Amino acid sequence: MGWSRLPLFRSHHYVCRRLLATRAKLSPLADAFNYHGLKTNDEQRNKTTGLFGYSVLTSPHSFQSFVKSTTEECHILCNEAISQTRVRKMVQILDDMSDALCRVADLSDCIRMLHPDEAYRYSAQKACQLIGQLVEELNTNSELYNASVRANSTSQKDKLIPDIHMDNVDKRVLGLFVADFELSGVQLQDPCRHEQFVRAASLALNYGSEFVEGCYSTVTLPSKYVANSYSDSSELIHPLSDHPDPFVRLSTYRTYYAPIDGQEKRLEQLLNARHEMAQAAGFENYAKRATLHSLAETPENINEFLEHVCRKLRPISAEVVRKQLLPIVKNSYQKITTHDNVPVNSNSKLIWPSDLPYTIGVKRQTLCSHNLADYFSLGACMEGVSQLASCLFGLRLEVVPVQPGETWHPSVIKVHVYSNKSNSIEPIGIVYCDLLDRPGKPAQDCHYTIRGGRCIFNGFYTQSYQSPIITLQLTLSPSESSATPPLLSLGQVENLFHEWGHALHSMLARTRYQHVTGTRCSTDLAELPSTLFEHFALDPRVTLEYARHWKTGQKPDSREIIALQQLSIGRGLGLSLEVSQQATYAILDQILHSGPTENTLLPYAKLTHESLRSWPASTKLLSDIQYKVGLSDWCDCSPAHIGAWPHRFTHLVNYGGRYYSYLLARAGADLVWRRYFSKDPWSSSNGQRYVEKLLCRGGEYPPASMLSDLLDDNVDSDIDNNNLTSNGQIVLSPVKLAEGLTDQLEETEIAAASLINRIESPSLFRPELYN
Repeated sequence: MGWSRLPLFRSHHYVCRRLLATRAKLSPLADAFNYHGLKTNDEQRNKTTGLFGYSVLTSPHSFQSFVKSTTEECHILCNEAISQTRVRKMVQILDDMSDALCRVADLSDCIRMLHPDEAYRYSAQKACQLIGQLVEELNTNSELYNASVRANSTSQKDKLIPDIHMDNVDKRVLGLFVADFELSGVQLQDPCRHEQFVRAASLALNYGSEFVEGCYSTVTLPSKYVANSYSDSSELIHPLSDHPDPFVRLSTYRTYYAPIDGQEKRLEQLLNARHEMAQAAGFENYAKRATLHSLAETPENINEFLEHVCRKLRPISAEVVRKQLLPIVKNSYQKITTHDNVPVNSNSKLIWPSDLPYTIGVKRQTLCSHNLADYFSLGACMEGVSQLASCLFGLRLEVVPVQPGETWHPSVIKVHVYSNKSNSIEPIGIVYCDLLDRPGKPAQDCHYTIRGGRCIFNGFYTQSYQSPIITLQLTLSPSESSATPPLLSLGQVENLFHEWGHALHSMLARTRYQHVTGTRCSTDLAELPSTLFEHFALDPRVTLEYARHWKTGQKPDSREIIALQQLSIGRGLGLSLEVSQQATYAILDQILHSGPTENTLLPYAKLTHESLRSWPASTKLLSDIQYKVGLSDWCDCSPAHIGAWPHRFTHLVNYGGRYYSYLLARAGADLVWRRYFSKDPWSSSNGQRYVEKLLCRGGEYPPASMLSDLLDDNVDSDIDNNNLTSNGQIVLSPVKLAEGLTDQLEETEIAAASLINRIESPSLFRPELYN
């Protein structure tokens, strides 16, 4: 189906152009998100329920009984699993246990973050802690582990009768359960070694918390900047990187990224504890432990991928800086008077890290000739999500009323997801949308899997399917009055589509077991569908179908269409630089988790050259990485200009050994986009192939094999036979993935530079070329 033939808001088959007061009606879905959902009718108002429809969760104290019943259920399942007379497959029992634990843990995690009532947050936090203790108890239960290993054995004589009949999916998921056990060190027979693991894991948790706390520590802004109204606060929570004065940018960057007292020591302690923990569990290092069963598969593949990305982007980035950014730096220095004791960038070939965000922003701002926010109301953007879900995946989104007590805040909107292929009146999943900012709400965009999808078995046979429940969290600015909708920036539009990419992944997964449903797979695979969905958000062929003025309901006129197309192209400028920097941070993460600090970090502490003496070892290591991969061709990579950047690198804790995941997922998403959707983003046939080959499978199969299968016929016919498996399936090499990313970035940089050059040379600029 061609995008140009799509009916507007086809889910509802109408567009109302009449003005009601000062706003237009768009569609039931759009209006619900624009103007605070659907009213609860009288019949529903008389029915009360608990959070997420769980009748037991009606008060803060109800979390105690929720945890208690789950604990009892898990102990019963544990006894069943270790019984020599069990009649069910081990993998089914473990998945039942996992489902019970995740329902409490994930729901409680959501409520402790989002509920405005402190009593609820405290009870949910307590529930998280108790379930964490129960998980630790089960993960270190040697009887349960040994029974699982026997069931997973290749020897038929070691298995009970139910496990003899396992198929490949059963074996894959049971193997993942066993691997999860072993991450907790339960396989360690030596009591001393087990004690070593437990102690190291506890220390790593504590050091990680302390390191993150240090990352978020504020610093005092120099008084002269407060006096000159450069900032409303004397506390600096980030550098003033978008300020036009280069000396303000440099000074605040240096202030914010100055070494943090005790932070280098905390980093060393965290890394050593993790290395000790990994070795006690039988891994060579923590990086190998972190990449187990991932899309990347090994740290060696990750390093090859990252190094190739840097190598391919090196000349592209240098040209962008030389032609596009350095003139802006020079101009910004000429416009201001010299500040005391602040150096001037005298190297005309290199850009400073403190100037990079500002210059990219200025260049992209060249394309913002129109204020387009009125076309991107929350409801209009949600209509775009709905249109894509319908056309690509055969889904229908419908806002439904909530019952009293079902949600934690009045602004939460409940969406039922239906399959157009099914005649069932029951939804295939539910999404709770908590999208608007409010006091006390964490400033992050994320999703929570409240309940995973899975088959419900009656003995050996599937009886029904447990539908998934998801919560999406964003922090969009609410409208100033009930008569106007929330309006989104272009970055927020992409974030909305990103989170819905996660949600649709969960909705479409039809896995046998919830342990591997939807986003419950490796991080580098889980981020692929969400990153791919961002590609649709601002593609002009998609945007023109959903962007509508909230007052009139009209689509953008011809001049605004050109502005949208220019913005879409121009946002690609500078991406090669940002990705190059991110790749060096991922390399840093890999090196730090590849061995003990005496081999990875401390050798840099011994470098005593005068220019290096005052900087921590982690800064010197990052500087060395950036010089080696070529960032020094266009950026000043000296420690004096990088600063103690690693001291604020929170992802070292949350994504230790896995920070590469976002780049690898982006590479995979770029390959899928180019193969299936770049020519026609509304292709229903390609959407269905994408569902069948990837989305519906969750983590039931190895991530690399699923992506290779999806992209099978995208690889050249003369590919080396070394990249083929025994059954002829193509294996995506790290180099192939890297080129999927870098080729896309090169195209976007060329297109953005060409467009900007035409705009800045009016005699050459012909708007009709972009129509």
